Amino acid sequence: MQFLHGKIRAHIIAAEGLPDWDTAFFNISGKDTTDPYVCGELGHARLFKTKYVENELNPKWDEVFDVYVCHYATTLRIHVKDKEHIGASWIASCDIRCVSVTKAAFTAAIYVRSRDKRHTVIILLIDVRTSCPAP
Repeated sequence: MQFLHGKIRAHIIAAEGLPDWDTAFFNISGKDTTDPYVCGELGHARLFKTKYVENELNPKWDEVFDVYVCHYATTLRIHVKDKEHIGASWIASCDIRCVSVTKAAFTAAIYVRSRDKRHTVIILLIDVRTSCPAP
């Protein structure tokens, strides 16, 4: 478990090739497709959540989050979810080890297989930084 104390910056840019998982039950209008958003968690704490992009399988967020943290955690978990009329559906997720986050800068292109094993979700998580000292 890593102690993180300082600021984490996450730049969520885009995803491509998201599956359309809006089911007939929740697809009231019949023209509804995936309404994706991204959220990040450090341990049990939610650090950030992007806006919803309605009816888009190739969303672009370009959102930057500067979050001050003082947590013990092992991973920074990134989720891609589909906003539903009630709640949300999981699309994909990935974990970034906190040891990697404590470096001066951590830049990555993250490729995640979604739950149906056919679609590849591409999330660009750019410039994750922390002022936390490495152990």
